Amino acid sequence: MVMSIKRRWLYTIFSVIIADLCIRLSTSLYPIDAVPEIFRVLAIINPITYYANMFHTIFGVDPKLLLDPQLFIPILVSISISLIATQLLILRRFSEGGRF
Repeated sequence: MVMSIKRRWLYTIFSVIIADLCIRLSTSLYPIDAVPEIFRVLAIINPITYYANMFHTIFGVDPKLLLDPQLFIPILVSISISLIATQLLILRRFSEGGRF
């Protein structure tokens, strides 16, 4: 079954809105203490919350530091640089014909 252009755009818009709401209603951008009481229940039942908390635990990031830009920006930059470096090393190994 082929969808029309209009129907594809509606599906894309709907998917983006749902994804945006899931991210904003999780603790990926701010700690659970900063979430208003009305949205805490939604944050608790949101599966992205648990993945964000796992990420914070693995990298040793205290969620309360996310509220302070002077501390959060260096943490974010260092994590980004380390992930990019890891990706480049893996890509280089695959491009040389090696296996991981």
